Amino acid sequence: MKKTILVFILLGTLFVSHAQANKKDVKNLLEVSGVTSKYELIVNQFSDQLPKESQANFKKDVQIYIDKLINKEVEQYAAAFSQDEILKLIEFYKSPLGIKLLQKTSEIDNTLEQEIDNNQAELQSVIMKYFM
Repeated sequence: MKKTILVFILLGTLFVSHAQANKKDVKNLLEVSGVTSKYELIVNQFSDQLPKESQANFKKDVQIYIDKLINKEVEQYAAAFSQDEILKLIEFYKSPLGIKLLQKTSEIDNTLEQEIDNNQAELQSVIMKYFM
């Protein structure tokens, strides 16, 4: 009986440590895939609109929210992907093709953002047609 209990305790410990390792690797995935840097970019964009003396405190206060958001995202990725899949995704994003994907995605996003800005009046007229 004691051996059975010991086996369950050891197995439980293995599963818990596996889950912790998985979440650590998921957080690494979010970093190498550029997800966490997008949050930083958004915070910096808002911060730049504030007076210099308020920027550091703003970033500190917002970081608490961002950390909660990232932790929630880590939990969702950990539930959706196996440990092996997470490690393969990390490997991909660190590969030359993964790095190129991140660079090109950023460039394409910037181009599309500019295109939306340039055609905002056209988009607004279509929206107004249906909501007015």
